Amino acid sequence: MGTQEEITRYANISQMDDDDFLAPFLSGSQNTSMPIQESCSEVEIVTPNPTKRGGNFSVDEDNLLVSAWLNISMDAVQDREALRIKADRVRVDVQRADIEKERLRLESIREEGKIMTMDTSGMNDKERKYFENLKDQILARQQLE
Repeated sequence: MGTQEEITRYANISQMDDDDFLAPFLSGSQNTSMPIQESCSEVEIVTPNPTKRGGNFSVDEDNLLVSAWLNISMDAVQDREALRIKADRVRVDVQRADIEKERLRLESIREEGKIMTMDTSGMNDKERKYFENLKDQILARQQLE
């Protein structure tokens, strides 16, 4: 608690103008009108009673707050797990697309192989020209690759 002298000193300081208060500090003067205390004043440390709980929240509200805190604190873990799962799904989708692309490439090679080895000797002129044109297109595409 403050002594009467401390209260008076505080009242004097609070009534000073800014210029009056700052003058001793700005002028470099060592002569101050305020005495310097040699010893530290005692400080009373107040700790709450650990056996009593505050009256701010009911038990139901406490449980609700704890539940909300736990849910929020788990969000980061759940978000990280959700991102990992999403990344795994994307990786699997890319692999599926690569597999499908390879399957289509192999199917195309098989079909082109059939066309290239097809015997056109028993075909009429239109059919023969059609397959010869296909063979030329296949050979031109292979040369580009």
